[in-house]
Amino acid sequence: PAVRRGSWTQKRDVKSDLLMIGVKLDRRTPATPLDIDLEEIRLAFALDNVFGKTSRKYRDLMDRRLVTDAFEFSASVEADYGFLLLFTETKKPEAAKKALSEDLLRLSALVEDEERFEIAKKKMLGNFIQTFDHVSSLCSFLTEYYVSGVDPFDLLRKVGQMTFSDLRGHLPEITAASLAAVRYHP
Repeated sequence: PAVRRGSWTQKRDVKSDLLMIGVKLDRRTPATPLDIDLEEIRLAFALDNVFGKTSRKYRDLMDRRLVTDAFEFSASVEADYGFLLLFTETKKPEAAKKALSEDLLRLSALVEDEERFEIAKKKMLGNFIQTFDHVSSLCSFLTEYYVSGVDPFDLLRKVGQMTFSDLRGHLPEITAASLAAVRYHP
């Protein structure tokens, strides 16, 4: 099947417009499993810094009614590819697509809230530590990292040592050619 780039719209049995914008992250150099996990965590921190529910950008998008409280984002990085996804319901799909695409293209510049980063880092470390309170979660957690070849304690240490400048210095350059948008409408 051919890879579709750009933007497309489909009519579906949905109540309101749904918009998803994806960013393809090309992997150019081999990386260790630990580096891959750290890259995914950095991207998640960056997305939270810019688009998190208590961020200025999220409030601005909500005030302009470009996104709803169904707005979500995610980052995924594998050995040979990665992607970012933004998803929302919207009554203004074209304006939302334009605004979110422009924000993604400027992601590195928009990551500017160091306090927000520190809070997100502490929350993530707390969630990792909390996993040790539940045997079944702990077993799953340790097995997942063991299978992927990552020492979870090394990962925790690296995340704990991560600085805001590390975060900003490791963000990928996002280009218009790496963006794709899908819109489902009633």
